[in-house]
Amino acid sequence: MIVTCAAILAVDFPAFPRRLAKAEAYGLGLMDVGVGSFVAAGGFARGLQSTRRRDGSHGARASPAAALVREGKRAGVLLALGLSRTVLTWAIGYQQHVGEYGVHWNFFVTLAAVHLCSLPVRSMGTWMVGMVGAALLGVHDYCLRHRSWELWALAEGRGEGIVEANKEGLASLLGYCAIHVLSHWAARLVSGKRAGGGKAPATTDALPRLAALTAAAWAACVLLRGDAGTETISRRSCNAAYVLVVMLLNLQAWLGFAAALALSWRHAQRIPTLLREWDAGSLSLFLVANLATGAVNTSLDTLHASAARARTVLLLYVLFLCAVAAALHARSK
Repeated sequence: MIVTCAAILAVDFPAFPRRLAKAEAYGLGLMDVGVGSFVAAGGFARGLQSTRRRDGSHGARASPAAALVREGKRAGVLLALGLSRTVLTWAIGYQQHVGEYGVHWNFFVTLAAVHLCSLPVRSMGTWMVGMVGAALLGVHDYCLRHRSWELWALAEGRGEGIVEANKEGLASLLGYCAIHVLSHWAARLVSGKRAGGGKAPATTDALPRLAALTAAAWAACVLLRGDAGTETISRRSCNAAYVLVVMLLNLQAWLGFAAALALSWRHAQRIPTLLREWDAGSLSLFLVANLATGAVNTSLDTLHASAARARTVLLLYVLFLCAVAAALHARSK
């Protein structure tokens, strides 16, 4: 999250390496991975919460109606943020790359839609969640490849109407839903009770499962790469290649974190405070980062800033976000 928030401002400076920026149609850069990883992290967190509620270790389970209302409110907040961002960018004449999500669509709208689409899977069994995720990925890939969704989404022209205006966001939505649901399923699979009567961390049990999932993701990516009929990676359409690469990279990261935690649990059971603060308020911080990025871009000519000035601004920007994270964390206590 820290890297993602830093990158959304850093990309506006010429000192930022272009190879790390988002690809226009096909390809993969650091910022392309960040978008999918945000969705994957949300799915993984939801999966862990679901497992804890089923085990009774996360408080009493709410009724289906109450849970639906609660999650609907959260999706409504995300949608309101997305629409507010669209209106605000128009009002101040802020630059907007419509080829990324569409004219009215943005990442917050995608998050709201993913949130709503993933609601039914939270009451399903673990393997059913995995089947739903695979089905979403298969249907999406079929539509992209055989129903010309990808050609439609990536075409330069744009017809009339609300659908045409937001074709990129609509065409990629099922892919992001697949990332979220598959991450939810992965969390369900790897989360387990503590081994050794509670003396060892739960990550000890999770390591073999995470390793197996990572190996499976590697195999899927290799097989997909060998399929001559499969498109190259495209974040804009969120095709199968992109979904699998995002899953692979995140599974590798989760495996590394779990291994480090399992190896060091006797000596370092505390997670650094800064990471806890960022983790606790990730969505709020992402919103603040977007607002701060807009403020910097409207008050500073980032396109012609020197490398030294870019580093100074970015340092102050990240320090500001860290201060906001600390304030939000302190307020939530």
